Amino acid sequence: MTTIAIVAASLCILNVLLWVVLLSRFSRLFSTDGILKRTREEMTKMVSDINNNADRNISLIDDRINTLKKISEEAEQKIAAAKEEIARLEVSKSAVAFDERAYVAQNVPTVSSMLENDVVPLVNIDNIAPEIIAPREAVRVQGSVSASTPRVFPKRVQELYQRGYSIEQIAHELSRSTSEVSFALDMGMLK
Repeated sequence: MTTIAIVAASLCILNVLLWVVLLSRFSRLFSTDGILKRTREEMTKMVSDINNNADRNISLIDDRINTLKKISEEAEQKIAAAKEEIARLEVSKSAVAFDERAYVAQNVPTVSSMLENDVVPLVNIDNIAPEIIAPREAVRVQGSVSASTPRVFPKRVQELYQRGYSIEQIAHELSRSTSEVSFALDMGMLK
């Protein structure tokens, strides 16, 4: 009996020890402190990842902003250079136009000088075909110079328009602006 009592006592002690170990492990495994600790660790990792991503995104945005600023500055410089070039070309264009007007004014004989020198034009400019007279250019006829007549331009515009030319093509052909051609067409349609 003593052996049975010893075996039973040792089994009880072993049972109690196993219950103590099981409860301690169970309480550690399912305690709120452990859950909170693991949750805090996970949250810390997530916040760290979010901060790293945000820092990387901010640095990318800053790089893009700097690139756009450089491009904007280059564009501003090119625009300023283009404006200066346009202004320079307009000044030289007006100077050339002024020189042409001065040349024509110096070389155009007056009616009185033609009568004094007995110079009579041999050709009536109104009877010349419009293709021969170049618009906006002076036509020299036997010592006299006459600008292309204002009556010829609208007729020429109408002819080209009826042949199927576009307004831009007519303007290019006659060396006039598209607004002048449009105006001539509008005036021709009113008649």
